[in-house]
Formats: sequence, C-alpha cells, structure tokens
Amino acid sequence: FDVSSGKLSGEIAPVADQVLFDAGIWRGVFDASTNGELIYEHRSVLAATHLAWFDHSGKQVSAIEAPTGYQSMALSLDGRHLVVQGNPVSDLWNYDLTRGVHTRLTFEAGTHAFPAWSPDNKWVAYVSVKNGENDIYRKLADGSGAEEPLLVSSKDKILSDWSSDGKYILFLQPNDDNHGNGIWAMAIEGDRKPFPLVQTPFNNQTPVFSPDGKWIAYTSDESGRDELYVVSFPKPAGKWQVSLDSGANPQWSRKGKEIFFLNFTNNRLMSTEVASKGGQFIVGNVKAYFLVTGTATIQPWFAVAPGDRFLAQAPTEENQPPMTLITNWTAALIK
Repeated sequence: FDVSSGKLSGEIAPVADQVLFDAGIWRGVFDASTNGELIYEHRSVLAATHLAWFDHSGKQVSAIEAPTGYQSMALSLDGRHLVVQGNPVSDLWNYDLTRGVHTRLTFEAGTHAFPAWSPDNKWVAYVSVKNGENDIYRKLADGSGAEEPLLVSSKDKILSDWSSDGKYILFLQPNDDNHGNGIWAMAIEGDRKPFPLVQTPFNNQTPVFSPDGKWIAYTSDESGRDELYVVSFPKPAGKWQVSLDSGANPQWSRKGKEIFFLNFTNNRLMSTEVASKGGQFIVGNVKAYFLVTGTATIQPWFAVAPGDRFLAQAPTEENQPPMTLITNWTAALIK
C-alpha cells in the first residue's frame, strides 16, 4: 500500500476465510497488530444468536423464527411483519411474525438491502445494487408487481426510514468530497428531488423520523465518537445532543415521547424522555435499560414494536465460537 498515492499494489492473497462481516459498519470483524498478529471472528458465530422479543425490563419473552446471518432488517409499523436481507444475502424476505411463514420479496438481479416499510404496511422501499450503483426502489410488500425506482443517481445511497405520513424517505449518501456522509430526504410524490438535512464532514448515520414527522434523530461522530443528536424537519433549526457517553441506532417510541438507543461503552439499551415546545427540543435524563447481547451484524441493532416491545438479537443455547488468532500472518504472503 502506497501511503502517498492511496493505491494498492501486488497480487491479492487469502489470509483467512469465513470472516464475519458487520453490515452496521460495512467491514469485516477483524484487526491486525504491528507485530504480525491477526484476530478475527468466524461467521459461525451467527448460528449462536437469534432474534427475540424483549420487554422493558430486558426479559426475553419469546424467540421468533427468522434466519441467522442477515445484514439488515425492518419491522412493519404494526409489528406483524419483518423484512430481512439474507439467505441468500442478495435478496429480501418478508416474515409474517404472526403465522410464522416467510416469502421472498425480491427476485430482480442485483443485491437488495436496507429495507424500510411504508406506514400503511403496503410497500417496502430498499436499496438495490445494480451494475455497481446503489439506488432506491420500492415494491408491494406482498411481492406482487415489479419494483419501482424512487431515486436513481450516480451517488451511493443507504435508505434509513420512511415518514409516518408516508410523504418522505430518509437516506445517506457520501459528501461530494467523499469526507463523511450527508443525511438527505426526498418526497415520495412530485418531482422527487432530494434535499439535504445534515451536511457535515463527519460520519452521520441511521437517521429516523419522529412519529409526528417533526424531528429526526441520528448518529454522528463529530465529537470524536458516536453520539445521538436531534434536528427539526423539514427545515433543520438547532441541534440537540441526546446521548452522554456514546449513542447509536436511535429508535423512537411509538408515541414519540421517548428515544431508545445503544450505548457502545457498556453495550446497554438506553432511553431518554423527550418533548418539544415552541420549536425547542427538550431532552430528559438518560437511563439504562438492559444489556444487549448477540453479534454486531445487523442494521439496525434492534427495533421497537407496538407496546414498546423490543426486537433484538439474543444468544442461543449453542456455544459461542471463540475468536481466531493468527500469529505471523504475513509469512503466508512470502513466496
């Protein structure tokens, strides 16, 4: 690797296989030291986790029949259906959580990811990767009909949310200078012209609408670590920090009076009561709920259902496979 040019050279050589991929951060779960040691997590760890329902106390209520190894998911507003990306990884599947059956949603060529439900539970929007381009499409949730393009452009995009009034979607795309991600919105009807909401040279992630559509919660590393912030919508005015010492993956309660999020410092689900008055956003005290287990392989990490139940990963009874350590791994590259 040439530091001055930023270019790679030489032949590609395998070092380890079946390395776990974390869709939340778009990278493999591995790290290398300066003294020739390499450590990674094997994909078999996925078999040791499953999705389950949790109550407010963190007690696991029940497990659900959904695949392991998926990379993104979206829970319908009524909490009855779950769309996941995976098995195979290039397609989306719609799970009926009441009946325990699943149907394939996408059949078109390309990889389909980052689903979001329409508020009436009739449509699923998602990113489809075709010919190297990440564009946003939607399709009827029952799988009928062809997919419909919503936004096609040369920019990469990650779909994040669909507003409760059905009028807007939120998505991320790289800034023009490729430093950080910007948060954008687009009206579903009309000219479908995207407009920027948060434009900073930092990594802005996982934006979500409040239930009344007047606020957006999102994650940013502008402070040097991931923290949670809120801005108004559709015209951002002011910015309020919600988390105190790390925050990611915000989710609003169904009534919009509470924001749940993850604290990566202690791996706990956190929450804070919120309100608004006269254009000002009011943040209450942050409190811890329960420890979040499982593997960091999905986006989002958890979802909030009616009654403020939580859908999240949980360990199965199978033994968690150990991390793999390779010493002197560069020796394998010497011919």
